[in-house]
This record gives sequence, C-alpha cells and structure tokens, in this order.
Amino acid sequence: MLNRNIILTLDKDISFNISFIQIKVVYCSMEKSLEIITREDMVILLNAKFPMLNCLRTEDFYSNKSDDYKGGIWLCGEDDTVVDKSGNRIFHYYNNSSKYIFGVLDTLDTLLEENGWRAEWYDAGTIMFWKD
Repeated sequence: MLNRNIILTLDKDISFNISFIQIKVVYCSMEKSLEIITREDMVILLNAKFPMLNCLRTEDFYSNKSDDYKGGIWLCGEDDTVVDKSGNRIFHYYNNSSKYIFGVLDTLDTLLEENGWRAEWYDAGTIMFWKD
C-alpha cells in the first residue's frame, strides 16, 4: 500500500483511508507547506476535504495538447451541490462576499495556496487549478 502524508488544518488528529491510499492527517495551526505537491496528491487532498468535488485533468478539457495546458486540474465551477461542512458552496463566481476570493471559497483558496497551487477561472462555469 502506498502511504502519503498530507497536512490539513483541522481541530484534531485524524487518520482515514481513501481509495486504498492511507492518508495521515496531522494537526497544524500555523505550519505551511513550502513544497508544491503533485497533481495526484492535490486531487487526493481535495477529495479528502471536499468529497463531492469531481477533479478532471486539464488535458481532457483543452483541444490544444501543448505543454501549456498539461498538469492542471479541471473542475465544474457551477455545481452548487459541492459544499463545505458548513454548507457554503465551494465555487460561486458572482459572489463578492468576504467568504470568497475571486469566487473560490476562502478555505479552499488557502488550501491551494499553502500547497503551491492557484485557482483560475476559464469562464463562469469552469475553473482550473494550476501549480504556481
């Protein structure tokens, strides 16, 4: 079995299994990752935190197969059923409240940033995550 350690900011220590990959989640309040994690690890991390998120490869979205479009994560930005544990939509393109940073829920934006990734809207219904 492949073991990976991924850091999430949580209230307590938790261990759980996802798709036969053991993920050990450790408590950290101020610690930030300085390492850019791979796309595969980012998808595991996103699915652990937001199980309803449907992550696809950017190569499957773009018809141009140049290297400029490889390595990202493609998501639907208009699915209002994908919410956090408080019921907030993960993506809300038109929401300008303090909960959102350019239409991305602030906790998700922070998670991306801490792991060397960023969100970028393609249009109001399509969002891509790219390594910084």
